[in-house]
Amino acid sequence: MGAEMGPFSAFVFAHLADFLTFSGILFAVISFVAQSRRALAVQKIDLYQGLETSSIELFKFEAEHARVLEKFQDIEIDERKFADATDPDGGKTAENFGALQARFGSMKEFAKRDFRRVESDRAELQDDRTRRQFEEYERQRLITRKFYEQTLNLFEMATRFRNKRIIEPEVFGSWVIWFYDTLVQWGFRDHWPELRQNYTPDLRAVFNGFVSEFNPEEDIDERKHRFFGHVANLTHCQVIRNWLRKLDEEKRQFHFDEPRV
Repeated sequence: MGAEMGPFSAFVFAHLADFLTFSGILFAVISFVAQSRRALAVQKIDLYQGLETSSIELFKFEAEHARVLEKFQDIEIDERKFADATDPDGGKTAENFGALQARFGSMKEFAKRDFRRVESDRAELQDDRTRRQFEEYERQRLITRKFYEQTLNLFEMATRFRNKRIIEPEVFGSWVIWFYDTLVQWGFRDHWPELRQNYTPDLRAVFNGFVSEFNPEEDIDERKHRFFGHVANLTHCQVIRNWLRKLDEEKRQFHFDEPRV
């Protein structure tokens, strides 16, 4: 007869099946976690690539309509830029907005008027020349509205991806710069009260207060730091909070000159 098993060997043999079962479960869990992480990484890449592709399409739209959009991108409206109307083919017409200014006053006030309401009141647009000028100005505003709608669609996705931690904070910081550069454009602030209803509370929270209280005379650095601090609070992100400070450190180190916008 063979030698009897010792107590330890007997214990190992008795629990070998349990050990193998546990090892199999542990291996399956580790494999599942690894696969899930890889799948999440691939999903992040796909989502961000989609965002980048949409950004490129927006830049193309901006380039195609640069002459129109440039009029709406100053910090305040520059009425001199509306001295000449531009036809759909890109050439200047003989008409200018003088008649409109004479009838409606400041272009800033004119910009607040609703085209459909004014068009229905033929007494305000009696002559063809004035009507053509108004329609050209409205055409330019519609192009600008479409541009800001596309921009805000991207901003909404970027904000959602950051809140879900799909976009890294270092990447989102470059989007916040874009947020700010858009905020300071008078055309964006002019369109925001109407466009805001189409976007999520997260994105509305980014812009609502700053649009309503915007002061063109405010110190540029102070406004920019307030805005980044505001977005940092919304996203609970220290990287965003320290973004401008790090840029300032690099500026001093490498003697960069930054645009004053």
